[in-house]
Amino acid sequence: MKLPPQIALVFEVDGRVLGFKLKHIGTELVQDLKVTFNRPVTGTKYQVGQRMLHKRIDRLSLFTSRMFMYPEQEFEGFVDDFRNYIERKQPLKFDTLIEYTTHSAGKQQYKLEHKLHIWLDLPQVRKT
Repeated sequence: MKLPPQIALVFEVDGRVLGFKLKHIGTELVQDLKVTFNRPVTGTKYQVGQRMLHKRIDRLSLFTSRMFMYPEQEFEGFVDDFRNYIERKQPLKFDTLIEYTTHSAGKQQYKLEHKLHIWLDLPQVRKT
């Protein structure tokens, strides 16, 4: 039995900040949640020892750990300054495969298309 999607993954730009929200929009406990990206997506730099590395957003344990999510539960994350993201030639279009299990419907999966280039056309106001 196929249910309407229970999980939403939204990438959005707020001011100059690119972030994401992983939201449980359904009414039933979701188990074994996994999100797979069809392309690598890297975020801001962070330091590891003497090296500066870009954080692989697609490899966050939030997306790979097969966790539970409760109704109305939400996670937010920072990706990068949107200008930096564009300058580093990160993908402006990519897909994610959302997979999980619910008690009533069993295994569910669906694809989400993310089109970040739409944010390039919108006027941005800097928050103070």
